[in-house]
Amino acid sequence: MDTLGERVCFDEDNDTGLLCVYGRYVYSGRVVVHVDNVLGLFVLADKYNIVDLKSSCVQFMRRHLVIQQGDECCAVAWYQCSLACSDSELHHACFSYVVLNMDVVMSSAQWICLDLDNLVAILCRSDLIVRDEYTILEV
Repeated sequence: MDTLGERVCFDEDNDTGLLCVYGRYVYSGRVVVHVDNVLGLFVLADKYNIVDLKSSCVQFMRRHLVIQQGDECCAVAWYQCSLACSDSELHHACFSYVVLNMDVVMSSAQWICLDLDNLVAILCRSDLIVRDEYTILEV
């Protein structure tokens, strides 16, 4: 899976583990969602219009925005995906998290994945929380 701007590229054929989880959900209605698989499940649920699974993924992501995978902040990738999948609920939650936790987000490698329009939208917010303005310039 790769997020580029507002486009989400996902090659289902190369992620057999995710396809197994997705297939299990389709046949049983049950799935174990975690940080490593939620984005892929969200994209598949959106692509194949599986509303319950998509809703479960959105709920999971909203509850786990503060979780980081190693040095990565998930909020930026999830934000980009919410734009690509046109999910306003997730978009708002991720956008708010990014604005209110800018120091954490800027220290993530995902930060450079934001396109210019979204970066400007974030930087123009009056409620943006950063240690100081110079921090933004450093990044």
